[in-house]
Amino acid sequence: MFRNVAIAAILAAAPVALSAQSTDSYDDPGAATLLQRARTFRDTTDNSILSYTATVRSRMGARLRMPLKDRTLYRAESAVRVRWSRDAKSVKQVLAHREQTPAGIEPASSAVSLGSDEMFDPAADRITLGLGRNEGDSEEVWIEHPVANGAEAHYRYASGDTMTIRLQDGRVIRSIELRVIPRVPSGHVVAGSLWIDPSNGAVVQAVYRLARPLDIGTEVIDEDDAGALDKVPGMFKPMEFDLNLVAIEYSLHEMRYWLPNSTRIEGYLRAGVVRVPAVYEISYDIEQLVFAEPATVAAEAAAADSVAREWSAGHYIAASASTDSVITQVVLLPDDTASLRTSAELPEPAWEYSPTFATDAELEDLYKRVERIPGVVRTRPGVDFEWGYGGTGLLRYNRVEALSLGARVTAGLPQVALSATARLGVADLVPNIAISALRSTPRRNLELDVRYALAAVDDQSDAFGMGNSASALLLGRDAGEYYRTARAALSLRPPEHRQASYDLTFFAQHDDAVERETNATVRRLWNGDFRFRPNIDAAETELYGAALRYRPWWGADAFRWQGGLDLMVEGVTGGYRFARTTLTARTAVPLGDRHRIALEVGGGTAEGDVPPQRMFYLGGAPTLRGYDPSTFRGTSFARARAEAARTFGWGATTLFSDAAWAGERDDYDPDSILYSVGAGFSVLDGLLRFDLAHALREVPGQSRWRIELYLDALL
Repeated sequence: MFRNVAIAAILAAAPVALSAQSTDSYDDPGAATLLQRARTFRDTTDNSILSYTATVRSRMGARLRMPLKDRTLYRAESAVRVRWSRDAKSVKQVLAHREQTPAGIEPASSAVSLGSDEMFDPAADRITLGLGRNEGDSEEVWIEHPVANGAEAHYRYASGDTMTIRLQDGRVIRSIELRVIPRVPSGHVVAGSLWIDPSNGAVVQAVYRLARPLDIGTEVIDEDDAGALDKVPGMFKPMEFDLNLVAIEYSLHEMRYWLPNSTRIEGYLRAGVVRVPAVYEISYDIEQLVFAEPATVAAEAAAADSVAREWSAGHYIAASASTDSVITQVVLLPDDTASLRTSAELPEPAWEYSPTFATDAELEDLYKRVERIPGVVRTRPGVDFEWGYGGTGLLRYNRVEALSLGARVTAGLPQVALSATARLGVADLVPNIAISALRSTPRRNLELDVRYALAAVDDQSDAFGMGNSASALLLGRDAGEYYRTARAALSLRPPEHRQASYDLTFFAQHDDAVERETNATVRRLWNGDFRFRPNIDAAETELYGAALRYRPWWGADAFRWQGGLDLMVEGVTGGYRFARTTLTARTAVPLGDRHRIALEVGGGTAEGDVPPQRMFYLGGAPTLRGYDPSTFRGTSFARARAEAARTFGWGATTLFSDAAWAGERDDYDPDSILYSVGAGFSVLDGLLRFDLAHALREVPGQSRWRIELYLDALL
């Protein structure tokens, strides 16, 4: 009700006449009035704030997303006290600073190069974060400002809800939502809400996201650089960047000035198989405002010098002074810069709770706000074609197909991404066809997948990945177990920019057995009698069922505790009726600055009549190092591994031991457990892992020494 009253009031105070050409830009007259008020406020330069003093806290982080766990590529946290001045020098006192890369913690002296966001001009517009059409230095990356003159060419507008802010003295401030709806999905326009103070047009809160991920190949890289992009391997295409969430909060000062209180930016970079989520947050605790009056303007230079002397008293010294055409800035660092990394002022790392920043519940509310705005599209526009080396996952090698080449066509519709993939193996000469339709929203993905294709027993393994393909082609080691399936599946899971913490799938399929079709491998050059091991004898049957996989993971920093669970529950009927459950727990704990230990324990069992393609297979790098793949097989299993690592720079050396058993639950015998020990080397917290493993128990026909090279390890 208040919304109607408030809009009526501002319409009466300053009505806006709508022309025939502009009426399609506004869902209601109140939206036009709100936009005009916000536009007038934006175009008015208010230089009445001469200086301010504030404590500013910021944190940021970027992670590499992988199936097992994320890995920290970069993180930084800082706290500074600033005195910004319009006409005199500005002073920055560094209270806390910590910066980390995969190589370790950076020297604290790097705090001298802290970001420019820590000082803001109160008269400047901050809605587009410097990416407005005429604000940035780049001609390729920009955002069409939703309040700029002529923005109706890119957006439609609607008035929305009202928000009430109750001040400590009992006064009430109300703002009205202006919903910004993109006309055409583009990586240069946004969808979201601006909450506007109707009394003066000031933006109280801004929440938005890009209407569509920015296509780096077509919307960022110009024609002169297009040739360089053509040389990028297909596994790193497509290349996209998305702003999943931008939330800017303002606070009211002196009952007149809306100044920044906090900003949160969540972004997501995708380059084919590489996915990098990132987050940046900054908060401002403003302590004092000085207004432009004759007496204060005359005394501003002396006041700035006085503050610099006062803040540098004791153990703080002037680390640098830089001059440009606008201001002179002095940065003050303590003489003991190492203390910055342990200061009590240091915020918690990004992705962890900190009382200074938004809680998980508040972030969910922000996501709900942008989700309700129409016009957001998560699909790539147009039609793309890729094949072989030029596409992700279209080239593979295994003992059934030998070399398998694929081609893929994708088409981006307004709300659904369609994909069709065809491939043929040179050994079995059986066509593989897969068709999928993906509906993506900011909160979840819904995918329908229909295929007739070769499948692996463990669909979470790397049987069709680059690592296993290279191992099979070069070393004659194929870790997969295969069968052919005609399958239709409906899956629900998180969107790409969020951790793949769950996957709920309903499926119907018909399975057939496949045989080993090739022995071709580079290994035969020095071992002419080599043969790939036979494939399993899968059952021909129809299966109908559902499977839930829950995979939460906590922590991405190798210098802090990490842990996760992997729970799978599956129920199946049809030609066979059975249920399966598995649970794996993992943890990694730092011991000091250079040592880490890790433990992984897992087990599972099945009830009912289980076909061979739904049994558990153990052996090889993922489950039991030192032994060949599928050394164990059965309807139940248990396994464990322990590791100790010594880290240095970007890598670590490890010592490890594995133990595992699989079979029929009633036939369990402790004497049948297999053990191994070994040593290894890893890069980037286990992203790439090389192990030399020794089997402690002999298995007929197997060597007791194995080299394992794989991706995405625990340490």
